[in-house]
Amino acid sequence: MIDRFWSLPLLTAIPLTLLLSAPRRCSAADDLESSFRNRIVPLLQTYCVSCHGNQKQRADLNLEAFSDLSTVLQERDRWETIGILVADGDMPPAGTEPRPTEQEVAELSGWVEEALSQVNCDLREPGRVTIRRLNRAEYNFTVQDLIGVDFRPADDFPADDVGYGFDTIGDVLTLDPMLLEKYLAAAEEITRTAIDANGPGPGRTVRYDRQALQDKGGQPFGDGSQILATNGELGLDHDFPSDGRYLLRARVSGQQAGPEPVKLAIRLDGRPLGEFELKAADATEVVEVPVVTRAGSKRFAVAFLNDYYRKDAPDPKDQGDRNLIVHRLEVQGPTDPIVSKEIESLDDSAGGRLFGKIGRILASNGEVAFDHRFEEDGEYRIRVRAFGQQAGPDPARLAFKIDGQTVDVVDVPATEQEPGSFEARVRISRGSRRVSLAFLNDYFNQDHPDERLRGDRNLILDRVELVGPVVSYYLALPESHRRIIPEPALSGSYEEVARRSLHRLANRAYRRPTTPDEVERLMTLFRLVRRDGGSFEDAMRVAVQAILVSPHFLYRVEVGGPPRPDGLRPLTDWELASRLSYFLWSSMPDEQLFRAAFEGTLRDPAELGRQALRMLRDPKSSRFITRFAGQWLQIQNLDAFQPDPDRFPEFDPELRDAMRTETELFFTAIVRENRSLIDLLDAEDTFLNERLARHYGIEGVSGAEFRRVSLPPDSPRGGLLTQASILTITSNPTRTSPVKRGKYILDQILGAPIPPPPPDVPELEEGPELTGSLRQRMEQHSTNPGCASCHKRMDPLGFGFENFDAIGRWRDQDGDSPVDASGRLPSGESFAGPADLKALLRARKDDFARTLAENLMTFALGRGLESFDRCAVDGILADLQRHDYRFHRLVVDIVTSDAFRFRKVEPEEVNEP
Repeated sequence: MIDRFWSLPLLTAIPLTLLLSAPRRCSAADDLESSFRNRIVPLLQTYCVSCHGNQKQRADLNLEAFSDLSTVLQERDRWETIGILVADGDMPPAGTEPRPTEQEVAELSGWVEEALSQVNCDLREPGRVTIRRLNRAEYNFTVQDLIGVDFRPADDFPADDVGYGFDTIGDVLTLDPMLLEKYLAAAEEITRTAIDANGPGPGRTVRYDRQALQDKGGQPFGDGSQILATNGELGLDHDFPSDGRYLLRARVSGQQAGPEPVKLAIRLDGRPLGEFELKAADATEVVEVPVVTRAGSKRFAVAFLNDYYRKDAPDPKDQGDRNLIVHRLEVQGPTDPIVSKEIESLDDSAGGRLFGKIGRILASNGEVAFDHRFEEDGEYRIRVRAFGQQAGPDPARLAFKIDGQTVDVVDVPATEQEPGSFEARVRISRGSRRVSLAFLNDYFNQDHPDERLRGDRNLILDRVELVGPVVSYYLALPESHRRIIPEPALSGSYEEVARRSLHRLANRAYRRPTTPDEVERLMTLFRLVRRDGGSFEDAMRVAVQAILVSPHFLYRVEVGGPPRPDGLRPLTDWELASRLSYFLWSSMPDEQLFRAAFEGTLRDPAELGRQALRMLRDPKSSRFITRFAGQWLQIQNLDAFQPDPDRFPEFDPELRDAMRTETELFFTAIVRENRSLIDLLDAEDTFLNERLARHYGIEGVSGAEFRRVSLPPDSPRGGLLTQASILTITSNPTRTSPVKRGKYILDQILGAPIPPPPPDVPELEEGPELTGSLRQRMEQHSTNPGCASCHKRMDPLGFGFENFDAIGRWRDQDGDSPVDASGRLPSGESFAGPADLKALLRARKDDFARTLAENLMTFALGRGLESFDRCAVDGILADLQRHDYRFHRLVVDIVTSDAFRFRKVEPEEVNEP
């Protein structure tokens, strides 16, 4: 972070008269340099270097290594901490002699503040962002938005490293061999799931029998069947997954009686689709009817139509009881009509000669042909099972012909041990057509000098299927398949369809227009698979895998446009679209962003701001809310927190989830409703369900659903810091932790982190035995000079929330001792409990707004903020003050900043044309 809660301009621990009487601060770099040599170095030599010099470096700090102003500015964060500790009187530690006078403290801390404020805001410096790999969440969301698969392949990837509190930082998002292997495996899994390579076929069959038929009509009969003893029906609801053609099938039998056979009907949503007669007595029959229907739940029923019962008929032949027995119902589909032809069953005029019992062999160039009537116009698949007796340099080659016209030619590398399936896809008009399968490249050479080229090449054809017209297959294709291949691929058009599909997909996957060379490389892979006998879909799977493992997909590459005279390189519209979408959606741009990038409007800050506001209103912004809030507020740590079950038996997974949900919904309301950032510190409402309301002692909330709840006027709740999620993650398993809570407020809320404790300082539970209440034990612990300076800042903040136990419940007693939640800040301000402390924090709203702005910028930019970013943050804070600290304004200010819209020109780029 750039600025701190205990910022040096406050210096409230120093009397104002001393500040006014201190030597005048320098206004220029040369004055600062002179003051450093003549005043600051002597002060450091007198009071500091005995512990922090060449001979001894406590806390790994050597002040004698700082020779001038430039070396100080190279370690701004460290010097900012030094200034704070000196101003608060924490350094030199209490009891150390000699000690600086109050005037010397003011002079030293004042010089540090003046030195660190030396940033020339006239110099526009956007900073440098390391090329960024997609983190796990971004990978999952990008695959989901790009292809439409509904699984999370990156969940199996190694955990991402974190920098500056976030997993979006380019410097730490490295790529190791294990992750590369995971990318390859994920690409295969994604394409296998997303692209349907089975083609049109019989479809899936869903069977209903035994338990599934009970209570659906009739009475139980025998082993799992149902009997309809009177006119009526047996029906059930079936969910048809897509529009298309289905086969409704019933396995039934009849108890015959009277002058006519058992009659039944198959119905769908009450509409009769066909009537049938069962001729045999007690013999099981299968009846089926095709139907074209829309997706959704529909009632599939079998109706008994002609009940008959006469025990006393004069003619014994007319006596009896006619009933219908239903054994099973089946729904098959979606399916397209399939006609199979066994090649060996064709007459001799068809061509070729029989090859055992598995088909016909073409031993020389020629063909097998037959006539087939196509009932409708449409797309048909002519699918043949075949293999070759391979010889020579090429595999056997097969041509598909319709009425003598070649519609497709395929290589047949399959062998008798592993026959293959090969198909042509062609549009055919209704009527009788001549279908021919031709062998094109006969080869016979027994005398070739190369033994590998000797042999006799022949083609064996086994079975032919004619599928079509193909309609249901396309209707039933998964959304992912249609996103990748948005149009049918027919014989003769494979290359064109593949090129258009891959070009479109690569544009979206790379998040920019692809070059012809990039598309051609993908087509080379496509052709290799086709050449090896793979289907169109097999070849597309391999080409799409190449896209998914390309650095252009896995990394966010920002080259920028031409360098400008002012030393800035503006990001292109395509790069801005990606920055914006990964900031607010953790994923690739949508069509509106792509269109804006194509039209070149995103370089306009006003359009960039409008797009950001649109994206915040989109449901996908929940990804930003969950990921940013989870990392900034650290509520993702709830998953790992497990309080002592003996002390807190109430804590369970349901309560843990409720804690997290409250904070996420509260933050969502701040974002979506464009509320003030300051409401995060204290608010009159929150989101509860019955379980969490009972945990809080709030009445009137029932049910598992969360809803907005107005807090009672006397409620101690309100704002993030009194929510159970925050209070729990800042506790120990057995008790509260004022240290953790105080440090959390300093780090995450007020942006004033403290250095880690010295290595020789024990935990509270370790070291000499401490006695008394938690506050008393903390005070004993803090008498250690190595502890006092930091605990002086942390502990009062943490004790302010001591009325909340380790899982966020309100309490007035801590064991046998009353809870004391009062405290006094280093600034001299005091409070009596959480309400007073929240009021003090609200009074520091600019410090909180600055901290949130810095965290949000870090998350958005993918880098830590540096000293030159102070100018941008100052400008954002000033704009927030003018706009009532509204969240949307903060987002717009960030995305329209130089840091977001430009990148730094590297030295080697200066002379670029």
